[in-house]
Amino acid sequence: MPLIDHIALHTRHVPGFIDFMASDQEFIWSTNQDRLQKWSAETSTPLAEVTVPQAAGIPVVAFGAVWAASLAE
Repeated sequence: MPLIDHIALHTRHVPGFIDFMASDQEFIWSTNQDRLQKWSAETSTPLAEVTVPQAAGIPVVAFGAVWAASLAE
């Protein structure tokens, strides 16, 4: 069993490839390929998902919103 499974409060096996994560102290926001996903510790599937073409970088939680960069035009 990986070490993270011994020390993590919650773990998830997520399809795709999560690049970066940010927290708003209630939820986790992640970029997963061309999607921005909202996660909760209580569920095993995303609560919300938005397409972000060519998502790049870490999502930013600020000013009551979540910001995600896109490399698309």
